[in-house]
Amino acid sequence: KIALGQDHEKVAMVLNSLGWFYYHQHDLEKAESALRGAASIVASCQTAGPKLSASIRNNLAEICRLQNNYDEAEKLAHESLQIRQSSQPIDEQEIAQSLNTLGRLYCDEGKVFPADQYFKRALAIQEKVLNPIHPDLATTLEDYAILLRKMARRNGEAKGMEARARNIRQVLESREQGCGSRN
Repeated sequence: KIALGQDHEKVAMVLNSLGWFYYHQHDLEKAESALRGAASIVASCQTAGPKLSASIRNNLAEICRLQNNYDEAEKLAHESLQIRQSSQPIDEQEIAQSLNTLGRLYCDEGKVFPADQYFKRALAIQEKVLNPIHPDLATTLEDYAILLRKMARRNGEAKGMEARARNIRQVLESREQGCGSRN
């Protein structure tokens, strides 16, 4: 902040990363504070690009979802999706992230039909653009399986997705362990 100034895009980027760090530490209060700070900077910063704005909104939507603030989460997630769909060049994986966020939100709210549609769209994109052993693909499979379990008639489909996700996680874990053992 001192070197770049209070309202610099790089400060917003750091706050966005810090917010996501706190999310993974399960400190939603600090995560929300950092992300709201990042959003405030982006709103006043002329040089901040749409990619950063969409990322901050999507991350903040996830925090709001976990705090059961569904109305704000929905607004932010839709804004993130809209920005990502209208930005050039289009980054399909980022669109899939926003779709997955909306799927999680609607799943939490018990709105199974829209959740199902968002998860299907996210999964279709990820299966097209990502490596078949990618952590984001595993996350979407796990999230979608949760919804399918809520829709009891689709337990078989959920089991298949859980197995795929588990396989991806195991391969990624073995790769991490393999990299660490080369020292």
